[in-house]
Amino acid sequence: MVVTPAVIVTPAKAGVQSVFRSLFSVFLFSVSLFSVFCFLSSLHASSSLSDLAVEGLEREFVSAGGRNPFTPGERGEMDAATLTLEGLVYGKTVKMGLLSGQIVRPQDKVGKYTVSKIEPGEVVLTTETEEQHIRMEGYLKPQKSSAISQLSINFRQADIKDALRLLSTAADYNLIAPEDISGRVNVSFENTTLRDAINSILKVNGYNYAMESGIMRVGRPDQFAGGTDLLATTVSLKYATADDLVDKIKPLLSDKGSVTAEERTNTLSIKDYEANVDSVRKFVVHVDKKDQQVLIEAHIIDATNNFSRSLGVQWGVSGSPDRLTISGASNTGTFTINGFPPTPAIVNLPAASPTSGMGFRVGQLPGGTNIDIQLTAEVLRVVIRFISKPNVSTINNLPAKIRSGVKIYVKSTSNISVGTPGAEAEANQPSLQLIETGVQLTVTPQISPENMIKLTIDASESQPNFAQAVDGIPSILDNTATTTVLLHDSETAVIGGLIKTNDSFQDNSVPGLSKIPVLGLFFQSKTKSKTYSELMVFITPKILR
Repeated sequence: MVVTPAVIVTPAKAGVQSVFRSLFSVFLFSVSLFSVFCFLSSLHASSSLSDLAVEGLEREFVSAGGRNPFTPGERGEMDAATLTLEGLVYGKTVKMGLLSGQIVRPQDKVGKYTVSKIEPGEVVLTTETEEQHIRMEGYLKPQKSSAISQLSINFRQADIKDALRLLSTAADYNLIAPEDISGRVNVSFENTTLRDAINSILKVNGYNYAMESGIMRVGRPDQFAGGTDLLATTVSLKYATADDLVDKIKPLLSDKGSVTAEERTNTLSIKDYEANVDSVRKFVVHVDKKDQQVLIEAHIIDATNNFSRSLGVQWGVSGSPDRLTISGASNTGTFTINGFPPTPAIVNLPAASPTSGMGFRVGQLPGGTNIDIQLTAEVLRVVIRFISKPNVSTINNLPAKIRSGVKIYVKSTSNISVGTPGAEAEANQPSLQLIETGVQLTVTPQISPENMIKLTIDASESQPNFAQAVDGIPSILDNTATTTVLLHDSETAVIGGLIKTNDSFQDNSVPGLSKIPVLGLFFQSKTKSKTYSELMVFITPKILR
């Protein structure tokens, strides 16, 4: 058993103890406040570590798996060596890059760096003290610079979403793309447009797009129901004919595309993907130009030279003999010597178309029979020159036709049937048949970019031959020439060699007697003719400006 001694407290001692307890309570309260203050100070200190501590944490984070290079520290530090140049759009008016998924332009801020320059194949980042060149892997500088309106576009292992963002930003398009779009882009375009680059990248990755009020909507082909990804438009033509261009445009369209021609307004209606519609527009701009015209000056010379020579003889006897009568046959005709009555001809072989002659009575036989002889001769020379100078203008690549000659109408008959089958009646219906003869030229010019003119020439010369007519319709004698020549402007082409020669010899004689030397000349006539004709064509094309 423990006995606790009793403590007796006097009143004086009780006052001292009360004061001591109060002071001890104040001390404990002060210690508590100091502890709270120290705790709060430690929290504040943990949120504002030193630069060295931050760099240490960043190094630990990078070593653990890398960090986003665009996540700066308190003072904007970043590691430029971790940046990757994934895409470039470079041109006279557009300079943009894709740095590790971020779109940058000249003078943009990238952490502590400033984008000072964007050049083909690289982006230059600078600070006040250093300069970093971020180059695109595998980039080859083109041999020729892009035109003012064309761009150089390159991507290396760029995410397709980032590539489309860069291109749509450069083109000032609003872009809508599905969440599941994926893929990597590795392309090199030179002298192209943003629209063509977007279309090619989407097409290679199996996507289409549609433009709706300035918004580019990207998706798979099955996501565009009812042809909503197709663009319908019209193209008005100035010089070309709409019907002529339809067949040329169809190969430029896709399987879903269509093109129709409106003849009244000379307009093309086109419906297809926008890229194909743009290709059609470019094609139309290229071909719908004012056609150049060519003046065709032709000089046609047709020269004909005819020569003929004919010698003939006529002789017979006349008079009233007492015992023996000698006379020519009744069907050989008669001839007359001036001053004497007609003499029945025993030999009647005069010249074909005599222009000279001489008749004389050579003697008288016993019984009063006279011998009369008449010699005739002809020499004919005809020279004809026909010159024609037609001029005609035509459009480039369209034929011009020139004809100079005679139209002959020949009357002919044709059978026509009247009535119903089984009760038909036939009748001869007279009609006129037209035959065109003369000289005809068909000239088709083609102007080259060097202002040379290629002429395709078809020349023909024809004339009727009534000596060989069939049912009153004459045969046609013709000469043709076809050639293609290349000339300078206002240079002359000559087509010659259309020559026709006809030699004929005719000998009319009395059998047997004409073979007697010297004396046989009185029993024959000779006709010789020669025809020579030549056609020459001079053609001078002139470009009308």
